[in-house]
Amino acid sequence: MRTAPAAVWTFLALAAALARPAAAATSGGAPISVTIQSIDVLSVTDSGPLNLQASAGSNVLSGPADSSARLNLSHNSATALRITAEVLPADDPPSQDITLTVSVAGGSGQKTLVLSGGAQGPQEVYSSIPAGVLTDKAVTYTASCTASGTKVSAATSFDFVVTFTTLN
Repeated sequence: MRTAPAAVWTFLALAAALARPAAAATSGGAPISVTIQSIDVLSVTDSGPLNLQASAGSNVLSGPADSSARLNLSHNSATALRITAEVLPADDPPSQDITLTVSVAGGSGQKTLVLSGGAQGPQEVYSSIPAGVLTDKAVTYTASCTASGTKVSAATSFDFVVTFTTLN
């Protein structure tokens, strides 16, 4: 029986060692901190104009609703949020018998923001919104007035600023 020379055994041992995967270096672990910011981001786009008219013999001026505005919300609050809308008294045209309403698709129904020329304060337009998003919700505005309570000499625009707010 013949045995291989020592050099062959050394070569074979070295080849076997090189064929094994190398051990990876490890450490005790490096901690990483992930900070999640509280978000509450609400946006509402502008609407189109509301044009009010009346027919002969009618004191009430009205027109088609406008649903071109869109509401979007992202929030990660631990508690459900609600959205209110309001026209501040400073943004309400004085001495005009105008009524302005708003509704948000999927929300709390039609709410009156201005009634016969008087701002009505915050109105809840969406309730119980869990963490997540509301996307592309149509915001619908309507308006009306009376001929006897809204006197103008020519076509006149009255501008309202509607403020939307999220609350717990």
